[in-house]
Amino acid sequence: MKMVFISGKLSGIAHEKFNKEMAKAIRAEGYDVYLPQEQLPRKVHKNCLEILKNNEKAIGNSDIVLVIFDNMDMGVAMESEYAYVRGKLIIGYRSTFEKNLGSMVEGCVLVHRELEFSNLK
Repeated sequence: MKMVFISGKLSGIAHEKFNKEMAKAIRAEGYDVYLPQEQLPRKVHKNCLEILKNNEKAIGNSDIVLVIFDNMDMGVAMESEYAYVRGKLIIGYRSTFEKNLGSMVEGCVLVHRELEFSNLK
């Protein structure tokens, strides 16, 4: 079964809920999902280096990296770059195309408004 790493902002309840819903939909399609907020919940204190190392390892073990670009932060940008360097299939999700992500980011991802993971199996 293919593993999908979900890279998305985690600065509030709305982001966490969206990420969980995205993970649920992907699991329903038959994929394994690594969602950092499930593996390293906020209630458990982790230092930045531990989070970085866990996410690097998870990206390395993943087949696909889903990057949620809505309100992207530096963590999402770093995970995207790491996935790109590792040669992972990167799928970018955006709910709006109003903001330009920048040439480097847009150049390394496959951007879809609606994800159809069944086509990637």
